[in-house]
Amino acid sequence: MADSSLKANLPERLAQRGEVEEDYHDRWAQELHVDELLVREMFEAPTALDNEFILKRLGDLKGKRILDMACGVGEAAVFFALKGADVAAMDISQGMVSLAEQLAGKYDVKVVAKKMRAEALEYEDDSFDIIYGYGALHHIDLEHASSEIYRVLKKGGIAVFSEPLAYNPMLWVYRLLAKETRTETEKPFRFRDLRRYFKKFSRAEHREFWLIALLVYLDFFFIKRYHPSKVRYWRQILVEGEKYRRLIGVLKRIDSFLLRFVPPLRYLSSTSVIILKK
Repeated sequence: MADSSLKANLPERLAQRGEVEEDYHDRWAQELHVDELLVREMFEAPTALDNEFILKRLGDLKGKRILDMACGVGEAAVFFALKGADVAAMDISQGMVSLAEQLAGKYDVKVVAKKMRAEALEYEDDSFDIIYGYGALHHIDLEHASSEIYRVLKKGGIAVFSEPLAYNPMLWVYRLLAKETRTETEKPFRFRDLRRYFKKFSRAEHREFWLIALLVYLDFFFIKRYHPSKVRYWRQILVEGEKYRRLIGVLKRIDSFLLRFVPPLRYLSSTSVIILKK
């Protein structure tokens, strides 16, 4: 089990960061309704490029014990439960946890959701076959959370995360404009984080997405006039996925070619899927 004193002994800066994240996500949860949430779209929309890849890598989920870490409203957790997995979910926000419970009820699946810190997971050692996080790592302290991820993952188990990357200039402009739709404490993922915090794992790899495909966001900004502080582009692209099916198919193939034959371009991608094996 995690050291019961860990939460109390977390550094003050970490406690303050947690308060910011908790308050922001509690306020966001109040704006959401369970009928507006995305479940199948998270993995099956034509624009769910990263999660499509993740789902293929995870394979058959039936009977697998999965943790949805920093689960938000629980869309992924419910999707995994629909696929036959035994799912636990956690988040720092009680508002988000409550929505995850409501969503599981709507789909008539079992998801055991709890409020807790990713830096002090309240699960036994070697509890999970799979740990999944969608935009989780850049909201938490990796120095503490990485050891917790390792601890609760079974030997041979896989942890997989989809994370925004820190390098693309277009995304830095987006982040400057999107102050109302992100927390001030989040930090986009850098490749050096993988080398620094996840040394314990027997294998660590990453795969990038959304390079040329980012052009879709220019349509959001210049044509549809979605302001980044009012519309979360990363969710809206799933909502409107069918509208972009043909275009995203072409852009995905271009991205695949470029990233395969010009690897340094991965630094200009917006998203990285990180895969860790214990």
